[in-house]
Amino acid sequence: MASLPRVHTAATGHATGPLETAHADDVDAKVYGAAGNKDEEFEIIDISEGAAGNKKEELEMTEGAAGNKDEEFEIIDISEVPLALASDNHVVRKGKSFKENMDKIKEIIKSTYTSILWYLQRYQKVGIFSRSSESDYEWLIKQLYSEPFRDTVCTVLPHYISNNGKQQFMDAVFGCTFVILYHTKNRGRINIVDVTDSLYDEELNYMFKCLGKENVIVVVDDLEDTSDEEKNRILESQPSIGKLAKDIILFSANK
Repeated sequence: MASLPRVHTAATGHATGPLETAHADDVDAKVYGAAGNKDEEFEIIDISEGAAGNKKEELEMTEGAAGNKDEEFEIIDISEVPLALASDNHVVRKGKSFKENMDKIKEIIKSTYTSILWYLQRYQKVGIFSRSSESDYEWLIKQLYSEPFRDTVCTVLPHYISNNGKQQFMDAVFGCTFVILYHTKNRGRINIVDVTDSLYDEELNYMFKCLGKENVIVVVDDLEDTSDEEKNRILESQPSIGKLAKDIILFSANK
C-alpha cells in the first residue's frame, strides 16, 4: 500500500470552541478529506517537541522517507482537526475515495460478459434497484452516464421496489445485463439481508438467479464509516451479500 502524504502537526493540547477536537497524542490518525479533496487521504503525525524532540529533524526524515525532498508539507495545529474525524481509538476509519469506488464499479461492470449480445455491443444495461426514491441515488445515475462509463454503459434503468410490485421487479431485472442493489443508511440502519426486518432478501436472491453473481453488486450509501473493517462487519453479519453479489461498495454522505 502506498504511503499517505503526511500533514505534520505542532499541537500541544486540546482546543476550545464549538467542536470538540483531537488531542496532540492522536498519532497516525488518518484524516479523509482533511484538505477538502475527496481523492486524497492525509496521515497526521504528531511532531510536538515532547513526542519527537526535534521538529526539524522529524520533518527532514519524513521528506526523505517519502522519496521527494521537493514535496511541500503544511504544518497545522492538530487542534483544528475536529474530534468527530477520529474514532474511539483515535483513528478515522475511512475507506476508498469516491473516485476509487466509481473506478471499482466500472471495473466490475466492464469485466462481465452476460450475453453474446453484450459481447458484440460492449455495452451494459445497468439497473439500479432500491426501496429508496430515485432522488437518493441520482448522483449514481449521473456517474454511470458520465464520460468514464461511456464505453461501458449504454442505459441506466432505475427501479423502485415496492411490496406489491413483484412481477414488475422481476421483469425489470430480466431486462438488465447488470444490476446494482442500492441501500442508504438514511433509512435507519444497514438491514439488507439476513437480519431482522431485512429489506432485500428475496430481491437479491432473484438478481443472483437471473443474472449470476458476477453481474450483481450492492451499494450502501450515506455511511459514517466506509472502511474495510466496516465492509467486513457487514459481510459477516449479512453473509448472503458475499454469496449472491460480486461486491459491496460503501459510500459516505460526502460525495
